[in-house]
Amino acid sequence: MGGIQGLHQLDKHRDTERYYGNRRECIQRLYRPYRRRDTGRSYGNKHERIQRLHRPYRRRDTGGVKEIGYGAFSGCTGLTGIVIPEGVTEIDCGAFGGCTNLTTISVSVDNPSYVSINNCCLSKDLRRLIFGCRSSIIPDGVSMIEWDAFRDCAGLTSIRIPDSVTAIGVSAFYGCNLPESVKKELAVKFGSFIFDEYYK
Repeated sequence: MGGIQGLHQLDKHRDTERYYGNRRECIQRLYRPYRRRDTGRSYGNKHERIQRLHRPYRRRDTGGVKEIGYGAFSGCTGLTGIVIPEGVTEIDCGAFGGCTNLTTISVSVDNPSYVSINNCCLSKDLRRLIFGCRSSIIPDGVSMIEWDAFRDCAGLTSIRIPDSVTAIGVSAFYGCNLPESVKKELAVKFGSFIFDEYYK
């Protein structure tokens, strides 16, 4: 994700500072000239400012991965299976978009926030589907399919949406190779934005 483009895209997601650092600080550092401590003169170190813009904020906490940010594994076509460890308590939407060969999703039984069923990553209460893959079978009882849940999952050619589902997030099925008849039916029921396209 490019620097300036990334900052604009991140405006759409809440709590972005947790994943990418303080946006205001990044912009201030981009435009604020670098001052050498020995002379106090301003040299406008462009290289440093650009590096700071593209470099994610690094936490000092070394207790392991706790959050998987937006687009963290985006486009990892070589990824065939994923295991979410017990320490991960936040998974942002679109974290696994474009993982076209992902077929297995598992979550540690000790994870306090998520659970895996039928190769779907679900919230602990089984109400929200966080992300899926081409072999996912959405379990009954799910009420919400999150943004980008199946984004760019080209291997997804069929899907069963349980009657319990009442909402589907933006671009949840963008880039999936579902039949046109299925797309039209889902677009009428949930809105064409779930495909990032309009179906009449």
